[in-house]
Amino acid sequence: MVASVIITFPLAWLVGRTDMPGKKTYRTLLVASYMIPPYVGAIAWVQLLNPSVGYLNSIFKWILQLQQSPFDIYTMGGLAWVLTLFYSPFAFITISRAMEKMDPTLEEAARVSGASPLRTLVDVTLPLMAPSILAGGLLVFIAAGSCFGIPAIVGMPGNIEVMTTRIVTYIYMGNDEGIRDATALAASLMFLANFLLFFMTWMLGRKDYTTISGKSTRPNIVELGKWKWPAFCGVGLYAFIAVILPLGSILLTSLLKSMSRGVTWSNIGFDAWEPVITSSQYMESIWNSVVYGVIAATIGTILSVFIAYLAVKTKVKGRSFPDLLTVIGGSTPSIVIALALVITFSGNFGLNLYSSMWILVVSYLVKYMTMSVRTIAASLSQVHVSLEEAALNSGASWIRTCKDIIMPLIAPSIIAGWFLIFMPSFYELTMSAGYLDEGYVDKIAVFDMFFRRVPDGGGYAVMAGLQQFIDAVDHLKFTGEDIDYLRSTKAFDEKFLTYLANFKLHCNIWAIEEGMPIFPQEPIVTVEGPAIECQLLETLLLVTFNHQCLIATKANRIVRSAAGRPVMEFGARRAQGYDAAYFGARASYI
Repeated sequence: MVASVIITFPLAWLVGRTDMPGKKTYRTLLVASYMIPPYVGAIAWVQLLNPSVGYLNSIFKWILQLQQSPFDIYTMGGLAWVLTLFYSPFAFITISRAMEKMDPTLEEAARVSGASPLRTLVDVTLPLMAPSILAGGLLVFIAAGSCFGIPAIVGMPGNIEVMTTRIVTYIYMGNDEGIRDATALAASLMFLANFLLFFMTWMLGRKDYTTISGKSTRPNIVELGKWKWPAFCGVGLYAFIAVILPLGSILLTSLLKSMSRGVTWSNIGFDAWEPVITSSQYMESIWNSVVYGVIAATIGTILSVFIAYLAVKTKVKGRSFPDLLTVIGGSTPSIVIALALVITFSGNFGLNLYSSMWILVVSYLVKYMTMSVRTIAASLSQVHVSLEEAALNSGASWIRTCKDIIMPLIAPSIIAGWFLIFMPSFYELTMSAGYLDEGYVDKIAVFDMFFRRVPDGGGYAVMAGLQQFIDAVDHLKFTGEDIDYLRSTKAFDEKFLTYLANFKLHCNIWAIEEGMPIFPQEPIVTVEGPAIECQLLETLLLVTFNHQCLIATKANRIVRSAAGRPVMEFGARRAQGYDAAYFGARASYI
């Protein structure tokens, strides 16, 4: 939170209030990282700074002739780095939009009195922007504190636990104790977020931060002089590191034909793009994401305007309660919200939204409305009450006053609030996964198989077991005898048994070649296809590769330790069945 505000305030000032070249381009670039799903951004930085095979680490080792990688993403610093880069746009959008509508009178007075641009920034602009700065910081804290994707991808491989990963771990325990512990942790996170909200309200209540009155509200542009091009280069460097570099990593990886062959011209192509472009199911999922995101953002923004106005511009008793509810929702991890909404709207309490689009829309509103409310409320706190009073005294109704006076003045913040709801609603994954139903038989799923650590502290493992898996997939079917047995268990209905009797695999499978070195946290097999088929292949994958990769890796270490001396394999003495003995010996040979 602190790092994000420290970074984004000068960026917002340079982009919105100075004559720095390329401001429009930089404004787009600086919010582009917000358009990237956090888990995708985490994957990008893992690809860049993985201590074993990261792109940047490999480049630095080659240039500097280093024996070890200079960076390790699986550390507390790496986790803080990724969280800061991908949630800083929250603060940037909030601060920059408010800065655009700031009254320049006080800044002009400071300059006339002989203050330098820097002194004016520190003594005048910074204090007046306190509501937006605090609102942006609170948004970053809520988003980062309730984030699961980045800590799971970057933190957990390094044994770094945060509240959200612990909450999900408790939920997946599946018992009453796990649910109780998960809700207790979620409640503590909500209490912490609300404490920050109360602190922010107390801080802002001590002073008047009105910066938009009946006078001109077009801020003056500060001339940077000789600092114009250094500022341009500095902002460009940040944009390159925060946006272009991770986007480039994702794009490059998507073009690789084989993950095991490295980055070469012969290994680059559009093979992985073809299923996305040609599949109607992919296009349908994108369209659904856009529609649901637009609906959630529109409804959420309308509600946010009323909630923010109620909290900032009225004296109604309990006016802060709706604002408090939005903060509670925003500070709750997505998996907890999904679980709560499934329980609440599954028909047990008279309202059944389960398996409908509306439960997704409601979940997005619960999770992301606080971002819009905080942004709009910060802008409203800068609009002087005299403008409303003038309109009302002139005979305008309250609705006419809002339409002609308030809404135009806070329009940038309303647009920013809509954007802050739409983008996470568009790419949210965790909550959507909580609403899977039997209707997802034809829905496309993709999953990767990887391992977390090399056994016995080694530097790499060896790929083995692919041939057995291919043979099993080629002959995967359910015979009449299989169907009869499953029917005798009385655990499956006829619809499912009919599906199994006519089962035919439609999955696409990518895998690293046998005998190639494989590394932790890197996919060794990727399966794409209907969700139910992927589920059937998952156990087969684990049983096949876990055993043979382990045998091949241990055999590799023994042979290297033998340094050319003969080595014999005696695994068959303890193998369970002739096939296990055969495949174990085969893995050792590989």
